Amino acid sequence: GFSNRNRYILYNGVDTRKFYKKEIRKDQRFTIGCIGNFFKTKDHITLIKAVHEFKRRGVEDIKVRLIGSGPTMDLCKKYITEHKLEDTFSFEKEVDHTKLNDFYNSLDLFVLPSYYEAFGCVYAEALQCGVPVIAVKNQGIEEVIREDDRSYSLIDRADDRGLADLIEFRYNHRSEVDYNLDIDKYIKDFLNHIHTLSLKKAYR
Repeated sequence: GFSNRNRYILYNGVDTRKFYKKEIRKDQRFTIGCIGNFFKTKDHITLIKAVHEFKRRGVEDIKVRLIGSGPTMDLCKKYITEHKLEDTFSFEKEVDHTKLNDFYNSLDLFVLPSYYEAFGCVYAEALQCGVPVIAVKNQGIEEVIREDDRSYSLIDRADDRGLADLIEFRYNHRSEVDYNLDIDKYIKDFLNHIHTLSLKKAYR
C-alpha cells in the first residue's frame, strides 16, 4: 500500500538467462518445493503441518522437497517422524546454483511460509519458471503477485489449515503461471524514470 510520488520502488528482478520455463520430466507425484534455511521466521513447520492435514483428506501422491539447513530442522524432522511422513518429505542441504532452474521446473508448487521476508527472491525465481507460489500476507512479494492470483497465493501467518486449503486448490487446478520479472526490464524502467526526472529538473 506504499504510495509516495517522491519515491520509486525498484523490485528485485530475476536473471532470465538463469531462470526460465523449461520442459523437463516431472515426478508423477504432486511436488512442492521450499528453499529457505531452517529458522523460526521461515516457519517450515507450518508447511509440514499443512501437508499433513492435506494428506488426511485422502491424498497420497504428494511429495515435498525442503532445501536448507538450520536450527529448526530437528523440530521439523521430529514432527515428520512422529506422524510417519518420511515418504512424503525429503531434506536437501543445498542445490548447486547452476541446477536451481531444473529444481524450480520440477515443481508443481513453491511454498515458503516465512513471516519476516523483505522480498524473497526465491518466490520471484519460481514465478519466472512458471511455478505458482504460496507466501504469507504482508511480505514484500505480495506487491509483485497479481491481484487476481493473491487469493490463491497468500495465507495468514502460521495458518496451516489455510495453507492446506490452498495446496488442495493447486493440487486440483494444476497450471503454470506467467510472470515477467526480468531484472533487465526493471533496471531499464528505473533508468528511464531517472532520465525523466533529470529532464524535468533541467526545464525548471
